[in-house]
Amino acid sequence: MLNTTKLLVLIVIIVIAMPNAMGRRVSLCNQKCKKFWHCLLEGEPDCDNYKGQCECKTEPT
Repeated sequence: MLNTTKLLVLIVIIVIAMPNAMGRRVSLCNQKCKKFWHCLLEGEPDCDNYKGQCECKTEPT
């Protein structure tokens, strides 16, 4: 089960890191999510603190 979870997290990271049409907003969102995904991959217990930063909202340009 743990290997499956790590595989899913890796797939999500690859999808987030892929170039996207939304450009700069997506890039900013990805930067905010990096701490959250790093926390999950390292198996740290307090990842919920970073989870809120990973909620990407569309902001007007």
